[in-house]
Amino acid sequence: MPLEHSFERRCHGIRPYNDEYNIYPDIWVANGWKHYRWARILVSELVISPVHKLSSISSTHLSEDFRLYCKSLSSTIRRLGTDICRSGPFQLGGCNSEVLPEAPILPPESYLGSLMMLWPLFIAGMVEGPTHS
Repeated sequence: MPLEHSFERRCHGIRPYNDEYNIYPDIWVANGWKHYRWARILVSELVISPVHKLSSISSTHLSEDFRLYCKSLSSTIRRLGTDICRSGPFQLGGCNSEVLPEAPILPPESYLGSLMMLWPLFIAGMVEGPTHS
């Protein structure tokens, strides 16, 4: 969802990643999506990392189809990392009954949601590297 002005008030001034956030039917659906995303990032990294190492230490020429596949995989990894970051406001209780009436009302400081965000955010943070904003 695009950012609306009441969001900052509900989240005590915290702004979502790139001014967008995801909403889910409940915290467990959000958690399931986060698990899928971080697992797919790790599996994709297992595929792409040896290719980067191989191409950097030798003059191995990869086929054009494989290069395109690796480029697509890198793009998918970045998108999944961004989606993990965009699920943070929901996990932290930023989406309440004003946005999604059937969602359970969580306190603004949802400790369960924040604990469930630690590992996925760590994985998402590794996607771009230490110099990325």
